[in-house]
Amino acid sequence: EPPFDPFEGMEPDNINYVHSLNADETHKLWTSLPEGWIRRDPKDISPNQPPYLHEPSGQVSWKNPNHDAIMKVVNKEDNTTITPTLKHKMVADNKNSSISNKSVKKLRLMLKAGAPLGAVEQKAKLEGVDMAIVLSSSSDENNVNNDLK
Repeated sequence: EPPFDPFEGMEPDNINYVHSLNADETHKLWTSLPEGWIRRDPKDISPNQPPYLHEPSGQVSWKNPNHDAIMKVVNKEDNTTITPTLKHKMVADNKNSSISNKSVKKLRLMLKAGAPLGAVEQKAKLEGVDMAIVLSSSSDENNVNNDLK
C-alpha cells in the first residue's frame, strides 16, 4: 500500500499543493549530496571541522553542498504568486471556515496601527484567517467582505 499523501488530489493552483512540491524538493536536496560529497559523522571530527567533505578533492564546507539549490527552491516558494483563481479559492475556503469580517478588519487595523507583520501573521494563524485576505488591497475589500458574508 502506498504511503499516505495529504496533497493527493489537490489542484495545481492550490497554494498547499505548490508548497508540498517545494517541500519535497527541498527535503530531497537537503538529504542527498552531490557526487563525491559526504557528511562526516560529528563523532569522527573535531568541533572546529566542517562536516561536509568532497572526497575526491579534499574540499570541506560548513554549508550543505546543495545550499544554493535549496535557497533557489525556498526563494521560489516565497515568490509564488497568488493567481486570481487561487485568491478566489482561498476566499471561498475561508468562507467555508466561517471566518468573520470582524477578524479580517481587526487584523487590518493591527497592521494600520503599526503592529509587526509577524505578530499579525501569528494572530491570523490563531484565528484561522488567511493573510492573503488581510493583505488584499482595499479595492478588493468589498469583494472580500461580500464573499465572507
